[in-house]
Amino acid sequence: RHGCRGRLLRRACPGAGRGGRARRGRALGGPEFAGAKELAAYKAKVKAAFEAEAKDNPKAPDAKVQLMGTGMHVTSGGAAIYWRESDSPTVPFRATATFTQMKAPSHPEAYGIFLMGSKLEGPEQSYMYFLVRGDGKVMVKHRAGAEVHTVKDWTENAVVHKQDADGKATNTLSVVAATDSTRMMVNGVQIAALGADYAKANGHVGLRVNHNLDVHIDGFAITGTSGKMTPSKKAT
Repeated sequence: RHGCRGRLLRRACPGAGRGGRARRGRALGGPEFAGAKELAAYKAKVKAAFEAEAKDNPKAPDAKVQLMGTGMHVTSGGAAIYWRESDSPTVPFRATATFTQMKAPSHPEAYGIFLMGSKLEGPEQSYMYFLVRGDGKVMVKHRAGAEVHTVKDWTENAVVHKQDADGKATNTLSVVAATDSTRMMVNGVQIAALGADYAKANGHVGLRVNHNLDVHIDGFAITGTSGKMTPSKKAT
């Protein structure tokens, strides 16, 4: 089981729009934080490196990451993915995280889990990502270099908790990768499944937070499962 501590890498996604294309950015590494001094030093490093990317993505320096309790708080400028080199499980596995949108963005923006990550620090980066947003919609896409392939386009689904009058919404996302399928779940209910072509979902697993969001992420964990999965309840 993995928590949110450890060597965290972040890659800015300049030009990413509402779950779409993301151009080359920069990955960042940091130590395990022993206290406020170490966290402050890391934040300074993050700011300096993201400022170096400001020419391509003016909002990148605005992104802030803080470790809070057992979780992580992201106040995003530009879209970014977050991962650790150690989080590269092989099938079968389950990845879960609970996201709380703290306030409403100016327009619907998304957050969620990515998997099957490879070459994440360069222009040939590849990963599958599974996102929800505050208007109750969900989508699944695949990034392959400069190309983005839609697996499931934005679709409203009753299992996704919409933001309330204060702009808050909490959703638990899970990916269950088995030898015969890869399933995406929101709040315990399956909303999409990938067949045999995607069954070998090996690679890095991490988090994605899009533009201009204030999101707290808790309970991020990767655990093993027992091979093939039995059919589960599906959302209608």
